[in-house]
Amino acid sequence: MPQIPRILLVGASIRWAAQSAASHCRVVGMDLFGDQDTIAACKRFQIISNAERSNAQNLAHAIAQFASTEHATTLRVGGMQHESTIQPEAAASLALACGLRFPETLTSADFSKTYGNRQPTNASWLIKRVNSTGGLGIEVYRQSANDTLPTNVYLQRRISGRPYGLVALATGNEVKLLGLTRSMHVRFGARPFVYAGSRTLSTNHTRRLLTTREINAMQKLAEAVAHRRCLRGLFNLDFIQDRQNQWWLLEVNERPSASCEVIEREARATGRLDSNESLMAMHIKSVLGNDYDNQISLFRSTFDNESNAAKSIHAKRIVYSRHDGRVHLSKLTPDWRTDLTAAVLPKQTTRIQIADQPAEGTPVQRGQPIATVLIDSNEERKTFARQLKHSVAEVQSCVITSAPNFEPKNFDL
Repeated sequence: MPQIPRILLVGASIRWAAQSAASHCRVVGMDLFGDQDTIAACKRFQIISNAERSNAQNLAHAIAQFASTEHATTLRVGGMQHESTIQPEAAASLALACGLRFPETLTSADFSKTYGNRQPTNASWLIKRVNSTGGLGIEVYRQSANDTLPTNVYLQRRISGRPYGLVALATGNEVKLLGLTRSMHVRFGARPFVYAGSRTLSTNHTRRLLTTREINAMQKLAEAVAHRRCLRGLFNLDFIQDRQNQWWLLEVNERPSASCEVIEREARATGRLDSNESLMAMHIKSVLGNDYDNQISLFRSTFDNESNAAKSIHAKRIVYSRHDGRVHLSKLTPDWRTDLTAAVLPKQTTRIQIADQPAEGTPVQRGQPIATVLIDSNEERKTFARQLKHSVAEVQSCVITSAPNFEPKNFDL
């Protein structure tokens, strides 16, 4: 009988990854939040402390110690700083070689040499902190006379358009595109692109968005990235489609991304993935080299295949607090479901679920995540959008203004 793998998952929030992997291996976990459903999905759980979050060496030591105690293999699932990733110049080179675009990107030193105190014309620029995640390190560049750019940033020419995420799976011999999602963002102060979730696209919508040439270019790019970085398992490419329908690569996430959850839910609903399989199980087997050639075949059709065409929408929406307070999800009406099984929906149905659930009374600051709304719907897009908006407002109403002794945790990633 094969031995069940012991896996330590580490990330900003590991809830989906732990739930996806739990029936296939022994999962222990570390993340920033320690939500109730995350802890329930793990055999053992350890929250990442402030000292570990702010210091890469402290975090590495804590991870190594926990992994040793549990005799577990460590897998990071993204969303944390201090992670190595492909550099902008390398990403640009790969994108251009595959027939895709990449925004002009300069280090702070090169930007100052090129433009000095002159405001660049005909374009706006974004400041991106090195190794930041989830849009938390992105600001719009506004130059003033006495500006001195920090050394740990680069500047990227801003491309206006619609953001998308492409999930791929790399094994030893092959790379497969699993699905394209539309990314959602919210603005908080000077940060206009804080990641707030993803939703799947219908098969017809995907075909309208992408030509065969563009799909082939994305396939070629995913293969080039996997080869260049020696990747195994799930990874994500962030794109933006501009107003002229041109596709621009923005960045590469070398770990399973948050959008994997909705890809998995859509794949199960359409029969592309058996109910007893999971994306995280495929990721783990690919990374560990266990039967990795078989992992590609488990996902029976690519996202643009006409068979098993997706008609429903599957979305996750991270809900951020609009003010300081304490979270009381007990205020939600009883019809909110908390089980997370994605099944085939009957016609004209929307199912709404709550995930990433903090303990009752957990303190939260304005701009910090409260919980995540998961929606599976086969109703019209306008109906879906209205229900999503209502659900977000309902979760936000669960934050109760705190007493003067309020002491929130700091979750600035």
